[in-house]
Order: sequence, then structure tokens, then C-alpha cells
Amino acid sequence: MDKKEYILWGFLYFGFLILVFSISNIARTLQKVLEELRTGFNMVEDEISELQPADDGSDDYSIEYNNNNENIDSKKL
Repeated sequence: MDKKEYILWGFLYFGFLILVFSISNIARTLQKVLEELRTGFNMVEDEISELQPADDGSDDYSIEYNNNNENIDSKKL
């Protein structure tokens, strides 16, 4: 092999390494995004589980809050 082939293989090798590291970083970023989405969905699920049926007998749900904008149900002793 002459000098040009060594240079070509070197570029191909380093290009492959850059590609692998790029894919790794993209995968890591997507994993963090999915974890944040999962956390957000869990928070929404918790809020939905705190909903109480409305007193008027309708299918509407509401959360009661006191004057300090705190959920009354969460302050049960």
C-alpha cells in the first residue's frame, strides 16, 4: 500500500469514529427527552388522580383550592 491508501484509510477510520460518536450523542439526548416526557406524563397522571367529582352530580371534575392556592385534599392529616 502506498501513502495515498494509508491516508484514505485514515480518513475513513476517523469518519467512522465521528459517525459512531454522533449517533451515540443523539441516542443519549433522545433518552433524556423520553425521561422528561415520562416525568411530565406521571405528573399529569397524579393531577388526574386528585380530581374529585363535582358536587352538582355532573360528569365534570374539579380540584378544590384554599386561599393560598393549595390543594385542599393534599393537606389531609
